[in-house]
Amino acid sequence: MPTTDCESGVPDSSIFYTNSNAINDNAVLIQNLITDAIFAFEIENEAMGHMNQVAPNWWCDRANTIHSVIGSWGIQISTGGGTDFPTSTQSQFFSCSNLQIIAIHDYNIDPSYVASNIDSTKPTALSFGKRLLYEEFGANGGSKQSQIQAVTNTLVSTGVPWMYWEVTKPGAGSSDYEIWTDEPSWATLKSQSLATNRQGGEFAWPEID
Repeated sequence: MPTTDCESGVPDSSIFYTNSNAINDNAVLIQNLITDAIFAFEIENEAMGHMNQVAPNWWCDRANTIHSVIGSWGIQISTGGGTDFPTSTQSQFFSCSNLQIIAIHDYNIDPSYVASNIDSTKPTALSFGKRLLYEEFGANGGSKQSQIQAVTNTLVSTGVPWMYWEVTKPGAGSSDYEIWTDEPSWATLKSQSLATNRQGGEFAWPEID
């Protein structure tokens, strides 16, 4: 396209707006940007919170609405997690055809607890064609780094991908969950992320491979 500043004159960019090849290329660009930049939409972060699950079908209804808008763009739809493992893995999530990702939030990071819950949930996810994502967990206190090491070792061994809450500046050190690159826990997160990337698993993620 011709370029000029607005004071020197108006460039003739008519071909960009009228040429069929340019129009088609722009359409492809938009599609690629959407599918490459947006991995998934989440229904809501920890919907219904700590209250009773007053509307069990709410997630699937929202997923159906989102799917009707995005159609076949290839963007995934995720539950958004619950406040703990049980609320993150409600049975109706697995039977909802327009939910692709079951996001898990739980701050109980005891490795045995994490392993047993994943082991009991993974067969259901696989049988329904869903993918598990351990999307939110965190550690604090004086053993923050070792706790992160232990729970991510467990997650790596299960083949379930994970996301830590949260990496942000400034980090909180031992006082809270937040981590930044100037504290010891960062090195653990970095090395464990690389280990996770090398670990195979039953869940395929072709959108980001």
